[in-house]
Amino acid sequence: MGAAVSNCCAKHFLEPAELRLRLRIIEEELKEMRREKEEEEKIFASEWRKQQEEVARLRRMEAAAEEQRVRSLERELAAAAAARKEKEMKEEHLRGAAIEKWKQLYLAIKKELDELLQRTGGEKFLWASEHGLAVESLQRELRAKEEAVEGLEAKLAASEKEAARREREVDILRQSLRILSSRQKNRGKRSTRRALGL
Repeated sequence: MGAAVSNCCAKHFLEPAELRLRLRIIEEELKEMRREKEEEEKIFASEWRKQQEEVARLRRMEAAAEEQRVRSLERELAAAAAARKEKEMKEEHLRGAAIEKWKQLYLAIKKELDELLQRTGGEKFLWASEHGLAVESLQRELRAKEEAVEGLEAKLAASEKEAARREREVDILRQSLRILSSRQKNRGKRSTRRALGL
C-alpha cells in the first residue's frame, strides 16, 4: 500500500527545470497583469483629471453667467435710479414753477382787488358779484393743479417702492451667487479628497 502511494505522488512531482519554466511563465503573466493595471490606472487618472477640469470649467461658466446676470440687474437698477432722479428733479422744478406762478397770480389778483376796493369804495359788492365767477374759475384751476401735484407725488412714491424692490432682488441674487460659489469650492475640495483617498 505504501508503495502505491509513493508511486502516485512521484507522478505529481515535476523536474526542477520544468518548475523554473512554469515559475518564469507565471512571473511574466504577473508582470503583464501589473503593466495592464498601471496602464488602466494612468488612463483612469487622465480621465479623472479631464472630468475634473470639465467640471471646473462648467462651474466657472455658471458663475460667470450668474455674475453677468447680477451686473445686468445692477446696470438696470442704476439706470432706473438715474431716470427716477431725473424725473424727480423735473417734477420738483415743475412743482416749484407752478407754485411760483400761482403765488404771483394770487398776489396780482389781491393787488387788483385792493386797488379796486380803494378806488370804488361802495361799489365793491357790485364788482364782487360781476367778477365772482372769475375767482371761482381760478380756484377750480388751482384745485386741479394741486390734484395734479398730488398725482405726481403718488407716482413718485410708487417708483421709489419699485426701486427698493429691485434693490432687494439684486441683494438676494448677490447672496445666492456667494452661496453657490462657496458650495462649488467646497464640492471641488471634497471630490479632490475622495479621489486622493483622504
